[in-house]
Amino acid sequence: MKSKGILRLVGLLIFINIGATSAYGESPNSRETSHLKVAVIEDAAGISGGTLDGLRKLSWETRQRTSINPSLNHPTLSLSSDQLYNYPMAVWRPGEPVAFDSSILGSKLRRYLTTGGTLFIDIQETDSQGPILRSITRLLENALPRQTLKPLDRDHVFFKTFYLVDQLGGRFNHSTYFYGLEIDGRIALLLHPNDLLGALAQDDNDDWLYFAAQGDRGREYALRVGVNIFMYTLCLDYKQDQVHIPFILKRRR
Repeated sequence: MKSKGILRLVGLLIFINIGATSAYGESPNSRETSHLKVAVIEDAAGISGGTLDGLRKLSWETRQRTSINPSLNHPTLSLSSDQLYNYPMAVWRPGEPVAFDSSILGSKLRRYLTTGGTLFIDIQETDSQGPILRSITRLLENALPRQTLKPLDRDHVFFKTFYLVDQLGGRFNHSTYFYGLEIDGRIALLLHPNDLLGALAQDDNDDWLYFAAQGDRGREYALRVGVNIFMYTLCLDYKQDQVHIPFILKRRR
């Protein structure tokens, strides 16, 4: 009898917890159990419109689709801030060309990447070879002359870390290549050329903030690529980490 009473109490507590969960502000996983804390880089242009909205959408969807819990609150920090090293991953969506010849910016970037940080750079230009992308390329050449930003091979583990993806999605159709910069056997910097976060940004009414060239299809692929970014940051090689195996098996049923 006592065991039945305990089971009823546990069931009641579970019911209350589920009923108290709101639709979008909370996910099945609480913010306090975040597995991945993500910072947003603020540069001279500030934070571009849609960046935080798109990142929050991506984080929330990742919580629904996988076993990991990216943070839903994203602090904005300068690349030169020492607080950045408290975050294993940072997102940078520059709104204007960066100071590629800045020795301070270059040294801070080099230190963050070589000490274990992962940086995701999202390019939001309407021009496929615009000044922002060119300045980022020059900055990396100056900061890390021994490493090269280059397209990832389609057989790279990134493209199957969680989702099997063969398209990038995003707001634009500039490129079919996803770029990475490798340090000590891991991709420490990932670059999406088609504005991933812009495609995912929504307002308070859940309406899309920006037009996406491929519509819902492009947004869905952007989500899948974003989920893989989070998963790769945590797992590096999916064959060595079983964190998402139950979800893969569930999708195959």
